[in-house]
Amino acid sequence: MDLFKLKPITPIEFATLVRPGSPNTYLVCPTGLSDCGPDKTSPIFEQARDTVLSAWLEMIERQPRTIETDPSTDGYQRTFVQRTRLLGFPDVITVQFISISPESSTLAIYSRSQYGHSDLGANKKRVMAWLSDLENRLG
Repeated sequence: MDLFKLKPITPIEFATLVRPGSPNTYLVCPTGLSDCGPDKTSPIFEQARDTVLSAWLEMIERQPRTIETDPSTDGYQRTFVQRTRLLGFPDVITVQFISISPESSTLAIYSRSQYGHSDLGANKKRVMAWLSDLENRLG
């Protein structure tokens, strides 16, 4: 039985993103992409966008209690749901893969809780761990 149903998920427009007043979100994005200001500036990868996307999807396969919802029509915005271990609260993580040049890329990540006011830093911890894993995979 699913006590905490997944609320509807809509695509993210990072440029016009409005974050809630609650501290249960974490945003990583390139400078100038979002008016609401990131918690951390995105890293720049010396790999093409498709290479970063492939490494990301390989990394996600190893994440517990994590599923992907429908990707965007171009495939470069992906949304995942990861449920908390004990109670199964759903957190939604949207990632936009951005090409800078044929040989470099970056990404934007918005992780947010669907329930509760505070996440006790869970969204930040997740995003930082996933970024670290991705950077290790890409060398």
